[in-house]
Amino acid sequence: MSLLDETTERAFERERRRNARTFAMVRLVAAIAWTGAALLLEWRPQQPVIVGYLGLAAAVWLALRRWPQLLEASFWALVLLDLPMLTFAQVVAMLQHADDPAYAAAMNNALLGLVIAGSTFALRPRVTWAVAAGALVAQMIAVNLGGQYSPGRLIGTVLCFGTLAGLSSAMVRQVKRLVHSTATEQTARARLQRYFSPAVATEIVEGMAEVHSQHRVITVLVADIRGFTSMTAGAEAESVVAWLDEWLAAMVVVLFRNGGTLDKFLGDGLLAWFGAPSEQTDQAERAVRCALQMQAAMGEVNRRREGGGLPPLKIGIGVHTALALVGDIGPETRREYTAIGDAVTVASRIEGLTKVLGVGVLVSGATRAAAGDGFAWQSLPEQLIRGREEAIEVWSVG
Repeated sequence: MSLLDETTERAFERERRRNARTFAMVRLVAAIAWTGAALLLEWRPQQPVIVGYLGLAAAVWLALRRWPQLLEASFWALVLLDLPMLTFAQVVAMLQHADDPAYAAAMNNALLGLVIAGSTFALRPRVTWAVAAGALVAQMIAVNLGGQYSPGRLIGTVLCFGTLAGLSSAMVRQVKRLVHSTATEQTARARLQRYFSPAVATEIVEGMAEVHSQHRVITVLVADIRGFTSMTAGAEAESVVAWLDEWLAAMVVVLFRNGGTLDKFLGDGLLAWFGAPSEQTDQAERAVRCALQMQAAMGEVNRRREGGGLPPLKIGIGVHTALALVGDIGPETRREYTAIGDAVTVASRIEGLTKVLGVGVLVSGATRAAAGDGFAWQSLPEQLIRGREEAIEVWSVG
């Protein structure tokens, strides 16, 4: 059983316990009302049985309050208490020569049908079918003792109780499927929204985009706060986390607005990319525009920080376009949608160069070529990066 299945089943167990408490109270209230009607209308032959039913209903209610561990099993009282007592009361009425024994038999049929319907709250089809079988036996005993038996009545009762039990069981199964389906979708959506904008997450849930592993050209964006370690030296942990949360929240808003995918937070930085899981023919342009908007968003972040007497933050952003392996990777208990390959490494190295070259946004030649001429580009000298023998072409943009 998966973790989600276990979670759903535990939710149903909690709901059964709540239903058991509710049903015990409903039984007690109904027994009180029935007793009042028996006394008021002078149903003398039935009064001892009905009063006895009230006593048993009260005992069950009190027992469940005293021993909550009995809640799961309490629905079996439908078979052991409700069916016998209701039927006994109607049999007494028929044996005492009621004015209309057929009416008493029909009333018993209706009451037993209500018990079958009530068994739905157990959220277990086997309980409903057990109650239906018990109700059939109880009704046949009642009509036999009351002289109201006929083959047609037996067939009608079987059809009536069987249909009611079938509908109740089908409803429970349908509710379980619906709850499981909803929980699955909500879990998937919550997980996906860690990485994707709400619109992209919806596309994946609805099957319009896929997250299976594949090689694809993507544009990787790495952003990092400059000098954050020295800035936070001696600061309280809560303050550091609050600063990071504020900055990351602002950056994620910009990222998702541009259709980017968030891979992970890197301490005081983040890794994201464009071009997966949905195809984006303008991925490089989106990434560059996103980087510039992130820098612009820092203005608002820093205004709030300065208002609180805090020093401003500066960030460097590196962008690179290349082939990478992207997909849902890892064991079932810890899967992550991530990107693997040289594209990520190079983007990180380019971000590191922003400190050396004193620029806010630095992109590779591949990204510059793919993004087009719609930005204010400035060519910089080729740079050597760790892990590569040849220098790479880099551009700043503002």
